[in-house]
Amino acid sequence: MAVDPVLLLSLVLDGLSIAAGLLVRSGRAWIFAANFAAIYAFLYFTLFPNVVALLFGALYSVVLVAVVTGRTWFDDMSAWRRAVAEARFRR
Repeated sequence: MAVDPVLLLSLVLDGLSIAAGLLVRSGRAWIFAANFAAIYAFLYFTLFPNVVALLFGALYSVVLVAVVTGRTWFDDMSAWRRAVAEARFRR
């Protein structure tokens, strides 16, 4: 039974999308999430005549802007995790 390469690529990209969402939710890997959102937006915008693809491209562009403008939040989360780890180490 052969697997369609497009289906396989779609499954891999969807899995990476879920992983990026979980990493962003936990305050980690903002650079990965920003790059991933930019790639997804570009891929969707290349399907120009399709209205649904344009909608998803616009949504991923909003995600990209939100991740880039929220960079300070990621830095604050990193500092907080570092402070918690140091406090546990001192016990």
